[in-house]
This record gives sequence, C-alpha cells and structure tokens, in this order.
Amino acid sequence: MTAIRQDAWSQEEDQLLSDLVLAHIREGKTQLQAFEEVGSRLKRTAAACGFRWNATIRKQYTKEIEAAKENRHYEQAHAEVASVADVTTKTSSTLSSMKDVIDYLQTLDESELYTKRIESELQKKQLENEALVSKLTKVERELKAVQHDYQSFISLLEKAKSHSRI
Repeated sequence: MTAIRQDAWSQEEDQLLSDLVLAHIREGKTQLQAFEEVGSRLKRTAAACGFRWNATIRKQYTKEIEAAKENRHYEQAHAEVASVADVTTKTSSTLSSMKDVIDYLQTLDESELYTKRIESELQKKQLENEALVSKLTKVERELKAVQHDYQSFISLLEKAKSHSRI
C-alpha cells in the first residue's frame, strides 16, 4: 500500500494541480475528476487536492477559470450549432442558458460531495485529535509524578548530606 503524502506543496505540484483543473474545466469535466487525477499522480488524497485548490490556488487563476469556462461554453455552443443547421440565435441562447443552469447544478452536486468528504475527514481528524489530547494528558500526569519523585529524591539527598556533616 502506498503511503499518502502530508508534506508541504511544491510549486511544481501547485502548477500541476492548476493545469489539470483548468484542463478539466475546459473539457467540461468535473473538478472532482481533476482532484482525483492529481491526487493519484502526487500520492495525495483527492480531498487534499480539492482543499489546496479551493483554499490557495483558485484565487490566483480567476481569469483563467473564466476563460476556460467561456472556451468550454463556446466549444459546446459551436458544436451544437454545427450539428443542427437551422438553429436560431434565440434557440442557441436558450440552450446556452440551460447549459449554464445544468453546469451550475452539477457544480452544486460536486460541492456537496466534496463537502461531505471534507466533513468525514474532519470528523476522523477530530477523533485523532481527541486521542492525542488524551495521550498528552496522561503523559503530563506521568511527568508531574516523575517531577514530584525527583524533588523528593533531591530533598532526601540534601537531608543525607546535612546529616553526614554533623
């Protein structure tokens, strides 16, 4: 089984993430598919890739995202017009609007899936955190006991020293 990485992201990894997400947007594929592809290439989870994209990278590529979406819509509209010779401008506009609604609904669906995955990972991390806090509390109690024993030992040594001088 291959270990999942949890180290910092490099510029090359950020670039691969942005390149693949933008390519997926242009091709009409989902961002989740891009996250899974990047994750498998970088040995990271799709959720980690999605988090990196949404928290850090996406802000740097707003123009490119819009251009990719416009390109995708242009390509789709162009293909629709080419396949149907008598499509009017109004029909094309309506199809484009409907496609925008469908794209939006698909994005909402993807966001819900992504949110559920993140919530699941968060719940796991919270359980791990509780276990670690419990272990830390136990170690702190043991440390206090050792410190108390050490102080008692030093005190006994001091008493023994003072009695040996008398």
